[in-house]
Amino acid sequence: MTGRPVAVSVLVPTYQRRDSVVQAVRSILAQSYRDFEVIVVDDGSTDGTGDAIAPLGVRYLWQENRGVSAARNAGLRVARGRVIAFLDSDNTWYPDHLDVVVSALGLHPSVVAASTAPAYHVGTRLERGGCGWCARSRTSWCARWPAT
Repeated sequence: MTGRPVAVSVLVPTYQRRDSVVQAVRSILAQSYRDFEVIVVDDGSTDGTGDAIAPLGVRYLWQENRGVSAARNAGLRVARGRVIAFLDSDNTWYPDHLDVVVSALGLHPSVVAASTAPAYHVGTRLERGGCGWCARSRTSWCARWPAT
């Protein structure tokens, strides 16, 4: 690992999810946008998560079990990116996720948070395009501007 600054730090907190965290990290490594670091913060797993992550060549931190928020904060303390991205260890990203988010942030510098949501659920109904915040926009990304 070098001390070179990166554009995006991707934080992946995990606990007892050896198999799913590997899939999550692989989805990050498959991103079309390449200027990122991956930090997996293991919140005290005993299922061999560290051994499963090691071959992937990403940064791995282990801590005593203190909960997902403490794991995210531990990742934030060592992150080098200008942008912070979070991915839960039981989720995956489409290959263009970071490209879409970084592009949206670049186009709208006053935005403080961005997310992709190609589909989301409202009750039992599946909606496509936008997310709960930006459902009416029908865009492939959504953003939250600072309150004025």
